Amino acid sequence: MRIRHRIELIVAAVAASASAGCSWQSVAEEPGATEVASELREAQALRDEGDDEAANTLLRVTRLRRPDDFGIALALARALAEEEPDEAVFHFSAALALRPDDFDVWRELANTFAAELGDTARARELLRAASVRWPKDGRPIVAIGIVERTDGDDDKAFESFRRAIEVDPELADAHGRIAELLAKRGDHEAACEAARRAVELAPDEQQFQIALLRALHELGEHAELIERCLPATRIGVKAAPVLLATGLRNCSTEGVASVVDGVAANPQNDVYEWLFLAMSQHRLGASNVGRDWHARAVDWAAREDTEITDALARLFSTTIRFLDSESGAPADR
Repeated sequence: MRIRHRIELIVAAVAASASAGCSWQSVAEEPGATEVASELREAQALRDEGDDEAANTLLRVTRLRRPDDFGIALALARALAEEEPDEAVFHFSAALALRPDDFDVWRELANTFAAELGDTARARELLRAASVRWPKDGRPIVAIGIVERTDGDDDKAFESFRRAIEVDPELADAHGRIAELLAKRGDHEAACEAARRAVELAPDEQQFQIALLRALHELGEHAELIERCLPATRIGVKAAPVLLATGLRNCSTEGVASVVDGVAANPQNDVYEWLFLAMSQHRLGASNVGRDWHARAVDWAAREDTEITDALARLFSTTIRFLDSESGAPADR
């Protein structure tokens, strides 16, 4: 039986079971699970060494030996999604048949249809079946909205994200995606409110943080912008240090001083706050104080046990450029 036909049969069967409200039995711990875990680790080790072909071969062989193992099916599907999406869809579909209560598999299968194969109609069909299966879960509706954006229909996508919020008001992904569409429409005030809610619900999501920072920048809310750049920098938002410098440059002296007072009063300050204080004191005209804060951060970084992350390195670089500029002048001059 050809692989495309087998895929269609599996997807149709799972969609039919969802529409009928049927429940498939989840796969629990099976005999040989230790062996499978070992082979998954070996495949990942091969991938880490850059040998994707050997890793995929190992997963294919293991899949042939253990066709009913969910973990192997899912790992192989994910490994093949970009380079060999037809085969990936087959393995995603098999994983879905094994664990139809795992929405992430539905989402990844739909994404492979839409993003890798260009079959957005099939993706929507699958996700509509998921929304029937989980009528009180907004995630399938968000996924439908993402497919609609792939089709270029932002208006339909907006309505899908809005409906997802009606189903689950605390679904951060829906708020964040609405913020992006509102910003695209030029409604930065509404985008800012949506992004604030998304960040409140999921503060570690970079996508939501950058949406909020950009909205604040567009609105000229410089004091809040500089205040929010620190947590965004911590989680690795690449644009956050530059936006921090821009906010400091454009914010009123009173606004900068207000944020500085709040940061300085925190007894748990660390190197991120020290670098912020270095920049902000320079902006306020106290360049010597700013360089003292920078020197403190440099001393900390020089310790043998200090790990400099990419996020912190970007903040150091921005701070140096800012301190080398005239007080209040563009930091990237």
